[in-house]
Amino acid sequence: MLRISWITGCLLSLVTLMITGAANAQEKVATERTLTQRTGWSQFANVSPQKLADEVRARKARIVDLDVNSASPLRLSATLVSNSGPHQSGWWWYHGQTADQLKQKLRDNKARLIDLDIYRVNGKLRFAAVMVPNTGDKATGWWWYYGQTAEQLNQKLQENKARLVDIERYSDGNKTRFAAIMVRNTGAKASQWWWYYGQTRDQLRNHISSKKARILDIEQYNTRNGKRFAVILVPNDGNRPMRWWYYHGTSAKDLLIMARRHGARLVDIEPPSGGAKRYAGIMVDNGMTRNGDCGGRQMASFDRQVVNAMKRYQIPGASVAVMKGDRLVYACAFGYANLDKNVKVKPEHRFRLASISKPITVSAIRKLEADNRLEFGDSMLDRLGNARPAAPYKDDKLENITIQHLLDHEGGWDRDESFDPMFRPGTIANALGVNAPATCRNVIRYMFQTQDLDFRPGRKDVYSNFGYCILGRIVEARSGQTYEAYVRDKILKPIGITKMRIGRSRLKNRRGNQVQYYNTPFAAKVDSVFPGDPEKVEHPDGGFHLEAMDSHGGWIASAIDTARFARFANPRPYGTSWFHNGSLRGTWTRVETNGDVTVAVLFNSRADFETDEMIDRAIGGVRVWPTKDLWEKYGY
Repeated sequence: MLRISWITGCLLSLVTLMITGAANAQEKVATERTLTQRTGWSQFANVSPQKLADEVRARKARIVDLDVNSASPLRLSATLVSNSGPHQSGWWWYHGQTADQLKQKLRDNKARLIDLDIYRVNGKLRFAAVMVPNTGDKATGWWWYYGQTAEQLNQKLQENKARLVDIERYSDGNKTRFAAIMVRNTGAKASQWWWYYGQTRDQLRNHISSKKARILDIEQYNTRNGKRFAVILVPNDGNRPMRWWYYHGTSAKDLLIMARRHGARLVDIEPPSGGAKRYAGIMVDNGMTRNGDCGGRQMASFDRQVVNAMKRYQIPGASVAVMKGDRLVYACAFGYANLDKNVKVKPEHRFRLASISKPITVSAIRKLEADNRLEFGDSMLDRLGNARPAAPYKDDKLENITIQHLLDHEGGWDRDESFDPMFRPGTIANALGVNAPATCRNVIRYMFQTQDLDFRPGRKDVYSNFGYCILGRIVEARSGQTYEAYVRDKILKPIGITKMRIGRSRLKNRRGNQVQYYNTPFAAKVDSVFPGDPEKVEHPDGGFHLEAMDSHGGWIASAIDTARFARFANPRPYGTSWFHNGSLRGTWTRVETNGDVTVAVLFNSRADFETDEMIDRAIGGVRVWPTKDLWEKYGY
């Protein structure tokens, strides 16, 4: 079972032994796991020593955490960082060492251990270890031990006036023993800290919460009474607490995926024990990858606001476009378009717009009205053409619905009173005896022939996806083209937008240069609405029929194209200043044009937060707007 803790007010805890040092001193040692400067990093789980050595060389990296999965054959798990910049250090790593051999290596290298794991080969203790130089300004007093009881280890901590930076629990027959690395905890390098063993998950939560701490090192193990943890904690309060996350009971692959979702790097990976198949891991903030024209200091407030939202709501990827007047001044992409394939978002990537599709439909209706193909007061039924189902209809009030009612969400449908038919494509197809999933035309037939209206048309406005499904069919009936073709020809192409399309539900049918869409982490899969699909699918990949949502939620576009539409659409969908949000499983979007500032923000995961407030803070943080214009760079 997976558990997560998020920094700046973490969740987690424990009980048992505790050692404290200077209460207000900042941590100065064990920086291999605490450096906050962004760096390249890698994670490997259950690999051979040769595979790990090859990857270290190929990536010009160094190991910061090393653990043994199995002794025969020897398999290792490790986390790496690029050995450059602030993370650069001399270092060595070893496996299969006796205690005496390891001591000799430490003397030869004039080094200290930063990570240690212990295992048995033919009944004999062997060590896997990582060490760094302990000379010059990097030198510190330190000690390492093995075969210790908790009481013995506690005594050595007191004698050495030290603190732990690495803890390993193992069994010696039927007895529990510890191996540990400790460093001097006096003077300028002193820091408050705690360590615990034999902790349940709930105890761990309580300690982290009550002490406002984060985990520096974790060891998980199974007992007759369930999973237990040994941990080292350090303070995580003060003016700028570190962002960090902790998981256990998950696969190595999911640890990697969650690190990418958080814009984090894994600093501790703890392999399964006692026949378990799940890992534990600690990750710390590693910034957020960016691509495109992110504006430097002038637009830093946009970077800051978007990254904060992504980290808080575990959103894998985002794209933002900002216009000042008619100029494109910011086109920045964040995070991942595809977590599994390690594909990073670029400004050209297309996202589902969800309900931002509605203002596109409004522009199409306004264009038809401007060309004298319809009037807003026309009867809905009279303008549906061959999309109009055969009578009789369940509710006579359908005859009173006008195009204006549909535009204003006043058609008579209230999804809170009844349901939203656009998200029942399987049920409707079965009721009509047609192939699943139901199309928009199928939904219209079902609603007209079998359902009463929820209120009299025009009496009130209630947000209606179904009403915009109908508007899309009116566009087709009055233009003689498909909805998509008419919008592209008459609305988008005249303002230089050529790459917007109606999206596709399933992965195998998806348009190119498009992001993947992500549900809440570890959300349960759902039944696909498409016959022949696997029994269960990720919700954004077949849990709804996007093609049937074309005119109310089906468009895909880059943030750049979305902002361009909002600024230059002719006819405009609304007035000179307007906004619209979009939301689907795997999608969270907003576009707004306010005065001479236009902003489009697209996320590839749904997160229920006030995007408008985020944008307001970002705009408010701009002191001097860039004078550049990026349209030509992006092919306009």
